[in-house]
Amino acid sequence: DVGPVEPADIKATAKGKPLTLTYQPAGDVIALHLAAEDAGAALWGLGLTRGVKGGTLHLDGTTDPGRNPWLTTATLDLRDFRLTDAPIAARLVNAASPTGFMDLLRGQGLAFDRLNTEVDYADGKIGFRNGRAAGALGISFEGDLDMNSDKIALKGTIVPVDTFNRIVAAIPLIGDALTGGNRGGFFGVTYSVGGTAGDPKVSVNPLSALAP
Repeated sequence: DVGPVEPADIKATAKGKPLTLTYQPAGDVIALHLAAEDAGAALWGLGLTRGVKGGTLHLDGTTDPGRNPWLTTATLDLRDFRLTDAPIAARLVNAASPTGFMDLLRGQGLAFDRLNTEVDYADGKIGFRNGRAAGALGISFEGDLDMNSDKIALKGTIVPVDTFNRIVAAIPLIGDALTGGNRGGFFGVTYSVGGTAGDPKVSVNPLSALAP
């Protein structure tokens, strides 16, 4: 029994689009489900980011009240969204894709088909694991965000032309040799992000384009 947990079953709207949240005891844990038909509006309303526009959002996971502090683990799925006013994205794109950076400057944003990541949350700290995004860029990411101090630590790989890499990857043997199989893309660069979310320090390693 998880003890005195107040269950939640909320139906609301974000910019006129449906948003649902359920938080219900399920044995020794608490089951969490969040869905929104306007991902950007939902994330803005939750105070997380203004940098996502449109798209759909699904978050499914559990909270373990037996941990101290309580630990929430979940999977996040975003689809068909645009990334706009985001300092980290702007600096990464400027380093890896000048064309994409110009789209950001014009306010058009970068279009993504899908983003998936494992998420854990405890005591104001968010961890991202096995993150992947595909669309205008191919991006992998993992790391942590401390919401109490605004400090961030991320690392991953950027593939400037994700479509090209997917075509190459589809070629048997050659695709695995060039893209590194599941280990990352040949036509990509590694990066790391530190500092704060509002003023991130971005480091890019272009040599990784030659040595995945």
